[in-house]
Amino acid sequence: EDWPLVINFLKEALKFIDECMDDSRTLLIHDDDGGSFATAYLVIWLCTRKKVRVADALEHVGKIRREAKVSRGVAKGMKKFQQSLDTMKLKRLEKRLRNSDVVSIGF
Repeated sequence: EDWPLVINFLKEALKFIDECMDDSRTLLIHDDDGGSFATAYLVIWLCTRKKVRVADALEHVGKIRREAKVSRGVAKGMKKFQQSLDTMKLKRLEKRLRNSDVVSIGF
């Protein structure tokens, strides 16, 4: 399955993309397997840095590069990745709400 390989190099790939973006460098992301890994790294970067959902990021990348596709294994992993992002966001929101003041407004 491809997803474990994507995860294995994820930190390095995101760091490299961040560095290129910080330096305003032109960036070409490609891989040897036909686009699945490159697409995955770009989609994950969009999700984590630009706060875009996986489906929206895939659609965006697909509009720019029609050949951009992910394998079934990567798609399955990205679905779990989105679920974990959603869970983390929900936990942060619950924590903020727990620590916030409540004001009652009567109507």
